[in-house]
Amino acid sequence: LSLARLEAEYRWDFEQAEIEFRRALQQQPDFLPAYLEYAIFLVFRGREEEALTQLDQAVAIDPLAPAPGAIRGWVLLMLGRVGEARVELEEALALDPRLVITHLNLGLLALREERPAGAVEAFSRALEFAGPSPDIEGLLAYAEARSGRASEARMRLAELMQRSEAEYVPPISMAMIHLGLGEQQDAIRQLRAGYGDRNWHLIMLREHFLFDSLRGSEGFESLVAAVELGGQR
Repeated sequence: LSLARLEAEYRWDFEQAEIEFRRALQQQPDFLPAYLEYAIFLVFRGREEEALTQLDQAVAIDPLAPAPGAIRGWVLLMLGRVGEARVELEEALALDPRLVITHLNLGLLALREERPAGAVEAFSRALEFAGPSPDIEGLLAYAEARSGRASEARMRLAELMQRSEAEYVPPISMAMIHLGLGEQQDAIRQLRAGYGDRNWHLIMLREHFLFDSLRGSEGFESLVAAVELGGQR
């Protein structure tokens, strides 16, 4: 499983990553994390229906585990099946009200439904349970910007920029804030920085709806193509 993540998230060798995911599942068919990680990988390859099959197997292994439902809700959201996604996420929330990924996906659900204020609430709750997290802070600031709270989003951007001088802050965190503020070129500039770092978040670019506003732009499409080629460009 660790080899699969290395191939998928850093080397961007997606064929080899799939081989390693399948090996993990063959060697230990009841290993819940392998089903969850493989499902997430499949979504970023545009294979959501296959991801749902993997999550069904995860639920069969542990029906009371909240994570499979939280991830299943996200997959349904990526498919545009918003109502079904809401049901899955509410069930996951009932199983574990403190699970960070559930609150993150509830925030994404709110964004998909064009309820940025609801996304602010969900991402704030995720940050409360997770502790300091540039990933979550970037999403929260994105939602703040979308809900008309640009000054708060800019304050978070400034804080992340300052922190990046002393610790690694994924450039995608800054990119998300620029996206929320409508600053597309600045967002692409930050994504290019992430490409230079071979930051794992870039495997999301091809499929995730958060980046739909960038599709068609030369800078963004060249990044997507480069990641698909394994970073050879």
